[in-house]
Amino acid sequence: MQRVGLATYSGYAARRRALRDRKTAHPQPSRPATAPVLEPYPLRVRNAPDAPHGAWAAYVTAIRQATGISRAELARRLSVDPTTVWRWETGRQKPESPAVPLALAQMFQLDLDEALAAAGLTPNAPPARPSPPPPELDPDVKIILQRLADPNVSAEEKTNIRAMLQYLARLADHKASPAKRTARRRTQAG
Repeated sequence: MQRVGLATYSGYAARRRALRDRKTAHPQPSRPATAPVLEPYPLRVRNAPDAPHGAWAAYVTAIRQATGISRAELARRLSVDPTTVWRWETGRQKPESPAVPLALAQMFQLDLDEALAAAGLTPNAPPARPSPPPPELDPDVKIILQRLADPNVSAEEKTNIRAMLQYLARLADHKASPAKRTARRRTQAG
């Protein structure tokens, strides 16, 4: 026998019927809504704009390659994400707080001011001081160094010069105090 009357739907059938009975989609707005413009914070929380963009990137890359560690290992030691180290090395990001350059400088015994300047966190840093000139060499030492660097000098003569210098160093060591001789022998043996 067939039921006659109003059918009531529940569950899945009700959801499907509701979707089917929709007439059309609602009208879309004629133009997209505009978001209100937010005022910037009155505090400055980013890096100094005067720092060169690639200074931190070159600094971190040079340190990592010189020490021979991977990006993941450096990230683990600094407690940052490995993608952060990648962003540093590609110049896409710089540290926002001095804690990272401080940790890096302490970890690898580097100059803290140099690390902060590379990160752009010292806006009023004075320009880097030029390194002092090397001390003046003795004229005899200059001659020996020139002879060793000269390509026209034979390998036999260079070997003789080196042997003579080693002999003179041992002779000077022999005249030194016994404690210094023992210490030098230990460092040479080890």
